[in-house]
Amino acid sequence: MNETACNFSSIADVDNGNCFDCFNNDCSSYPNEAFDCLGECILDENNDGICDNLEKIFVATQGFDQINILTSIDGELKEDEEIISVNLNENIMDTPHFIEIDKVNNVWFVTLMNTGNVLMYNLDSNEKLSEIMVGEMPALMVHDPSHQRLYISRMMTMNGMEGSSSNKIQVLDYSSGYLIEFNEFDLPSPAPHGLDLSDDGLFLFVASNTTDWVYKINTESGNVINEVFLPSPESPFGPDEINYLKPIQIRYNYNRIFISCSAGKFYNGDTTENIPGKIMVLDAGDLSFITQYQFDWSSSPWHLTIDENSSDIFVALSGDIGSEGSAGVASLSFDSDQLSLNWENTGNEFSLCHGISVSTISEQIYVTSRGNGKLHLLDRNSGELSQSIVINSMQQGMTGAMLGGIAIFGL
Repeated sequence: MNETACNFSSIADVDNGNCFDCFNNDCSSYPNEAFDCLGECILDENNDGICDNLEKIFVATQGFDQINILTSIDGELKEDEEIISVNLNENIMDTPHFIEIDKVNNVWFVTLMNTGNVLMYNLDSNEKLSEIMVGEMPALMVHDPSHQRLYISRMMTMNGMEGSSSNKIQVLDYSSGYLIEFNEFDLPSPAPHGLDLSDDGLFLFVASNTTDWVYKINTESGNVINEVFLPSPESPFGPDEINYLKPIQIRYNYNRIFISCSAGKFYNGDTTENIPGKIMVLDAGDLSFITQYQFDWSSSPWHLTIDENSSDIFVALSGDIGSEGSAGVASLSFDSDQLSLNWENTGNEFSLCHGISVSTISEQIYVTSRGNGKLHLLDRNSGELSQSIVINSMQQGMTGAMLGGIAIFGL
């Protein structure tokens, strides 16, 4: 074993055929599915003498209790796909919700929302390495590759589906090759859903979906060191459930945190208010408000992702069930502390858009749908829809499953 190799994994203890030294010890240029150990290209489907770019797209197929792994070569999706069953409980839907990939340590994770499990897999072989019961409807995740720790949020009540009443963020350690309970953080608010880490892993940012409070946590002490109420930083109200802005996901980028707020219908006693969905930007240091971009009330911004190269922000718009054509995708730019819209694509071809991720090898973005079980491919520059694919079931003939999160691994 070569512990100095760039693809060395401290948790690997079995040679499954994927153990090798990358050519010139350069794993970013010579992935194992495209080059052999001498640097010779072995992936050139069009025989043009240029090694093809390849990426894997991981889709949480909630309605079928499976993970669908698709392959894109030079931006073209291949028909063959790998399907991994995560049906741990035969008579109960496990409901895989979110996928998190740790490229540094060569593993990926999935939360099983309904039965409370978290699973860990090898990124090369997709062999299951470990599983742990955490309970209380685990939802989103973020990982710290340096310390090999996984932070897990909770699912909220939505659309008649009862969520978790927990106010805990759980921390798992996987440095031993197994998922082990390491810590948990108690927050003043229930339904801590959106979360992300600072680049150094010292601070965790968490948003409560049902109370609109955002917390900054010191990951070493577990203490909340700052907090802010999103509708009004000057509000005297405590962490009670109000279901007003309904924050969904947080992304950290260059000392800013970007928050998608689904908002929508707000029931205020005998009256109903239509609250616009929005993307809010806060300073990661003191959680002060910087700016926001406001969508229509029926847009329901859901998951968001930020392109590492351009810092463009891409948002899945879940839409309002009663507002035809309100679901879709949007792209925003953040410059000089201001958000501006690049494009927005909504329509009946989309249905309850959920997860979103940016291609590592092409000009595409991928978006999953809870409503029609489709994976959508859009041009990242124009927003034009290029392809919609129905995600398949392991059971022949079954299609249209409710889809959850999506993650991409470029080889």
